[in-house]
Amino acid sequence: MRVRTQKGFARVLTMLLLFFVAVVGVILVFSLFIGILHMGQTSTSKVDVSGALATSTVGGTVGTLMLSVRNLGPASAIGITVSCPATYFASADCGALAFQSNGAPVSKQNLLAQGQTAIGTSTVNAAAGASFAPGRIFTIGYSVSFSDGSVVSGSLQLPAQA
Repeated sequence: MRVRTQKGFARVLTMLLLFFVAVVGVILVFSLFIGILHMGQTSTSKVDVSGALATSTVGGTVGTLMLSVRNLGPASAIGITVSCPATYFASADCGALAFQSNGAPVSKQNLLAQGQTAIGTSTVNAAAGASFAPGRIFTIGYSVSFSDGSVVSGSLQLPAQA
């Protein structure tokens, strides 16, 4: 009688082990499939952003912000926005800084193609009680939207220069 019980137990254990292996196999196959789908949707959008913040006087409250965005990826850029911290800047949109390429604002009608550079310049005012002291580092946020639906966001650290 013990022999039959041990054989029955072994069969149940074998069946459970096979079931477990099958479930893990299915999960691995689905994970791989989903991973391949995500790899196919990965954006190769890249940008190079640089700039300067200049003031006309040492510790002044008015400055000129100049940024350039170079499109390094295959998708065309269709929009560029920037943000300035309210702690130091009077306007969060960096003085309504707009990026121009080929004499017009970057948009769906005026694409920034691979290898092209857009330039944005604006006059910025310091927030109440703040100034653009030379050497102080200011963080400017940016976001670039692309024709393939991807978005590249980041920040740029700029020292104020007199």
